[in-house]
Amino acid sequence: MSQHPGSEKPRIPLHRCGWVQLALLIVLSMSLGACTSAKHYRAAGGTVVRDNPRVLLMPPDVLVLEVTTAGIPIPRADWSARAQHTLLGVTNDAVHGRGGVLVPYQRPDEDSAISIAEAHLPALRLYQTVLQTILTYRYGGGRQGRPPELVTKGREGLSWTLGNTVVPLRAKYNADYALFLTYRQASSNAGRAMLSAAAFVLFGAISTTSQSVGLATLVDLHTGEVVWTNLLSGQAVEVGEPEGLREKGLKLLQGWPL
Repeated sequence: MSQHPGSEKPRIPLHRCGWVQLALLIVLSMSLGACTSAKHYRAAGGTVVRDNPRVLLMPPDVLVLEVTTAGIPIPRADWSARAQHTLLGVTNDAVHGRGGVLVPYQRPDEDSAISIAEAHLPALRLYQTVLQTILTYRYGGGRQGRPPELVTKGREGLSWTLGNTVVPLRAKYNADYALFLTYRQASSNAGRAMLSAAAFVLFGAISTTSQSVGLATLVDLHTGEVVWTNLLSGQAVEVGEPEGLREKGLKLLQGWPL
C-alpha cells in the first residue's frame, strides 16, 4: 500500500509545547455542545498565489485519545496512526489538485526522537510564539465572546511574519510554503458513552468527552509571512471510518489560499 508524505507512525515531537493546550482550551470554551465549526484567517494584505506550489509539510502533530469509563484519556497509537494517514492523504490530494507537490519534512535522525534539525529550530520557535499570539488575538474569547484587540494589528486578517528564520527551510527544500498541521481527538469508549447517555436521560447533563480540534497554518517561505490559519472544532468521529476523518481534513483546509 502506498504511503502518503509524512504518514509514518506518529511520534511525540520535541517541539510540542503550551500552545497546543491553549488551542484546546480555546476551542472547548467556544464549542462545547456545538456542531463542527471552522474559522480561518488570511493575511491582511492579501496573498501571492503561486502556480504549481511546493508545500513543505512540517512534522504533523496528530493524537487520538480514548476516554475510558472512568473518564481517563488514554493515548491510542493505532488510532493516531490511522487518523494521521487519512488526514495527510486529504492534504496530499488537495495540494496535487492545485498542481502542486507536497514535500515531507525529513527528520535529521530517523532512529531518535529528534524531529527538527538544529538549523530549523529558530523558525519553529518563532512560529510557536507567533501562533500563541494569533490564537489569543484571533481566536481567544474576549468581551461578549469576541477576541481581544491588538492596537497594532486591528481585528481582521493576519499580520504576522517569521522573517528570515524561514530561509534555511526554503534553501533545503526549495519550497514555496510550509504547512503545519495539528489534530487532537478524544473519543469515549462504549462504557463511557453509556454513562453519558444515562446522565443525559436522568439529569439532563450533556457530556462533552468526545471532542476534536484541528489547527492548520500556512507560512510563505519566500517572505516568512503567515498567510493563512484555520481552527476546526467539533465532535469526535469514528477513527475506523475514514470518511468522517476525510471530512475533517477537508474542513481543516477550508479557505487556504493555494
